[in-house]
Amino acid sequence: TEIYTLSLHDALPIYPAGKYNETTFSILRDLGIAAAFTEHPGAVRSLATPLALPRRRISSADSLEAFGALATP
Repeated sequence: TEIYTLSLHDALPIYPAGKYNETTFSILRDLGIAAAFTEHPGAVRSLATPLALPRRRISSADSLEAFGALATP
């Protein structure tokens, strides 16, 4: 069994209340973070703006079929 330890560099932040700007991006770059998620719904279709990736919302009320549909590109 392998044990993994996560560090700040393994984290993919999500912006609180969806608020971010160029200063936020600069701080994340300085910390060595390469990607982060916004609160904008959608699938990642491009890595042109890796510090502002959209995300798909998953609810605890979603069925397995609904989750499968969200997890499919």
